[in-house]
Amino acid sequence: MTMIDVVPVMGKDIAIVNADAPVIKDYKSAKDFMIMIKNNAKTDFFCMNIEGLTEDFFDLETKLADNILDLYKNYHMKVAFFGDTAKYTEGNIPLQEYIQEVNKGFDAFIVLDQEEAVKCLTKVSDE
Repeated sequence: MTMIDVVPVMGKDIAIVNADAPVIKDYKSAKDFMIMIKNNAKTDFFCMNIEGLTEDFFDLETKLADNILDLYKNYHMKVAFFGDTAKYTEGNIPLQEYIQEVNKGFDAFIVLDQEEAVKCLTKVSDE
């Protein structure tokens, strides 16, 4: 089941998504989910626990993460994924570096917990 709550934080409505299974499985489902958030939650900001992502997201060879994050950036969607990524990053230096690079930007974040995800989203502009 996927739960979506929209909460106002520092002048922004942020959709907080908690999923118990992947809802973002590929590019199409990522786009469909983004459209649903924009239309139903009426916001360009959302955070989601990593259980809502397919494991392929963390396999850099698939380029799925790049494609999804580029999609969201192109549509001015700000997103933060939260959760313990250790099972993907342990011993995977390229993925660790990728996450560090993502977190240096202003459109997407991959962080440890929901509180940090919301904090990251409150710091970015609406542009």
